[in-house]
Amino acid sequence: MWAKKTTDIVIDKWYKKNDYHRDYGEGLDFYSVGNTLGAGSIAAFADDQIIFPANYVKYEVLDNGPLRSTFRLYHAPWKVGDDQVQMVKEIQLDAGSYFNKITATFESSKRDSIGFCIGIRQDAGKDAVVMNEAAGTMGYWQPADTAHGVIGIGVLLPGLQGEMKQHKGHVMFTSKIASGAPIVYYMGAAWDKKGDFTSADEWFRFLIQKR
Repeated sequence: MWAKKTTDIVIDKWYKKNDYHRDYGEGLDFYSVGNTLGAGSIAAFADDQIIFPANYVKYEVLDNGPLRSTFRLYHAPWKVGDDQVQMVKEIQLDAGSYFNKITATFESSKRDSIGFCIGIRQDAGKDAVVMNEAAGTMGYWQPADTAHGVIGIGVLLPGLQGEMKQHKGHVMFTSKIASGAPIVYYMGAAWDKKGDFTSADEWFRFLIQKR
């Protein structure tokens, strides 16, 4: 996930320059993910554990911009307890939008339903969290980075029923889904240095209104 100050489409330019961890006036990549759910990723969930998917083995580009980019990832099967699970994930981003639309489908070799989780990685420090199950909204305002500022993360879960909680370093939503049924949700972010949202309260109000 990149932090941008501009509304320009910059992916090709930043990749070509190959120095996108420094801010030259448009933004940069400083959000560290590691072995977590990052900024709204999805994984299997069983026995109170996040079970991360295997790497994707195939991809398809469905829309190639400039106003919409959509691609589909086919993940290799991976073990979830005594089960073998596969996942197909489609990611759609419209130019100018704060949110990616995610459509994920799990398939089980043994079960009619599969536990899953969607989460936001929490940092150590002074952060802020909102979890509103009625609105289907999770929000996070990370501790300030003295060099780069603050990123706010949001996950919108329209129509999904489940539990929200802080769990093992994440703000997390957990639920179950029928094998082969799609999970549709939205994940997005804002950067205080762009100026649209400069506090947790502003970001969280926006998320609740977007539901």
